[in-house]
Amino acid sequence: MKKMHTLFLALLLIAGLGSTAHAGRNDRTLIVMPVRYTVVQFAFDVARMRPVQLLAYDRGTGDEPLLLHVWDTATKNWAPADITAYQNGSLFASTPKRVFLVGGEADLPADLAAPGWAKDVSPIPSLKVLDMANTMNKDMKFSRREWKKLAGRHNLDLVEENYEERRYGRYGKPGTKYEGPRPVNPLVARLRSLKKDKPAMEDAGEDAVEDAVEDAVEVETVEEDAEAPAEEATEALPASEGDADAAATAEATAAIEEAMSPDDK
Repeated sequence: MKKMHTLFLALLLIAGLGSTAHAGRNDRTLIVMPVRYTVVQFAFDVARMRPVQLLAYDRGTGDEPLLLHVWDTATKNWAPADITAYQNGSLFASTPKRVFLVGGEADLPADLAAPGWAKDVSPIPSLKVLDMANTMNKDMKFSRREWKKLAGRHNLDLVEENYEERRYGRYGKPGTKYEGPRPVNPLVARLRSLKKDKPAMEDAGEDAVEDAVEDAVEVETVEEDAEAPAEEATEALPASEGDADAAATAEATAAIEEAMSPDDK
């Protein structure tokens, strides 16, 4: 049985060669997984995209002891690991903050199920690549390009969840009833607020217009009174015959007075 374990780990080593693009970095995510070829292969694919640490477990059959192996990025090889060192966190140079525990109750040993040093533990009770990918994506946020790589490697069918929204807009396909919250355009909200204040603004505007009109009327009245001299009005009237005779008499009287001596006056 030990020879079979060694052979299987050798196969896993071949699957993982060249996958440590993030070697030498402080990997803060740990993937704990059973010794299953497709599972380990997927974990190495994730290691090519994200800085993660890998821990493989094999509980064997019957009374066989639990075997742990951690992937050493420096030597690119599997190294035996101690269960106590895993439980107290001393197994890792930098303690991971996030742990993905792959395997259901029949696969995952109880000694690995609840690491007290981890702040974020995400159980993945399925050994299917699709389930592992979807669970890890919640934290790792795979890009479109990374999803295509995973799909090509593991024969996955990708389905875009927001396809309908992207195609038809936020309100969905024509003819469907939208039940979600309707977003309010900030400009529309501003115009609505101005509309509520419009009556008060109109009253103030009307008062100002009335005051301006009254001031204009008073100014025009004063200017008309000052700019209407009587002489212009008199000159505009036609002269009568009586006025002409009076003017001639006045001129003659003035000529006589001028011709008189001072004693005669």
